[in-house]
Amino acid sequence: MRLLILLLLSVISVAAHAADAPEKVLEKFNNAVKAEDAAHYTAGAFKAQFVTRKKDANEKALDALRMKNYRAEVRPVNDTLVFVYVSDIVHVEGLRQENPVTYEFIKVENEWKIASRSSGDGLILDLFRQSFSPEQFHTESFFQWVGQKALMESAFAYSEVDSNGNIKIIITFYPFALQQRDIEYLKYRVGPAVVDTDKATAITSSLKYPRSEVALVINDRETLLSFCMSGDNFPDSKNKGYHFCMPKNPFIEKFSIQQNQLTLVTRGSMKFNRKELEWDINMHSIPLLPRGMH
Repeated sequence: MRLLILLLLSVISVAAHAADAPEKVLEKFNNAVKAEDAAHYTAGAFKAQFVTRKKDANEKALDALRMKNYRAEVRPVNDTLVFVYVSDIVHVEGLRQENPVTYEFIKVENEWKIASRSSGDGLILDLFRQSFSPEQFHTESFFQWVGQKALMESAFAYSEVDSNGNIKIIITFYPFALQQRDIEYLKYRVGPAVVDTDKATAITSSLKYPRSEVALVINDRETLLSFCMSGDNFPDSKNKGYHFCMPKNPFIEKFSIQQNQLTLVTRGSMKFNRKELEWDINMHSIPLLPRGMH
């Protein structure tokens, strides 16, 4: 009997100390009236806004975030990281918010804490759920705008569903080989600046570098519906950047998506505002990552 009582007490103790689920922590955060109470459910830089300033400023920061009604959808990543996508938001003052937000939860001493809050649902969850090496994004392409040529050493591609139910693919080309720090930057689109003196070596480089982007729209049968190209910051070029779209690209030699790997080979030239753009894209099996929390 004594052993049974001890076992029951042990079970009760474990249950009492079980961590609240992230959505429950979010509910408690929204019910907190004082900043110091809300701070208990937060961590890191997100927590700082409730504890490092004057009391009135801390309370004001909390009031701006508290929600009265909302719909929460949990997106687990692993045992220590979870995202909660929140939409249909009505703030405590009664103000309705049209745009959704995403909360990042991390495990701190076996308790879920809010680590960040970002607008929209533009995170690429596969960057958190999978492990990518920089070499997977390496490619060799070039873009030449008004005689100024830029060699591209990397490409990053993501996809999202547009308002018509078609799939939009965005490919960004970089004139340097991506490193692990760049992949970390792409998770949140924030990161420390890299001071370069000769040429750009990172997405957050202190130097300007040529930017080129390709946007494709395809339907559910992977039929190409539109092809757009844009770019700017070409070296020694006083001309403005370029942007053009066409319903189909007669210059595409190869286009395929297999097991979330994107291949695109296209070479050609076009005139934009009487100025010539030439390109040679030779991209094989680059990861194509879905963007968004849906």
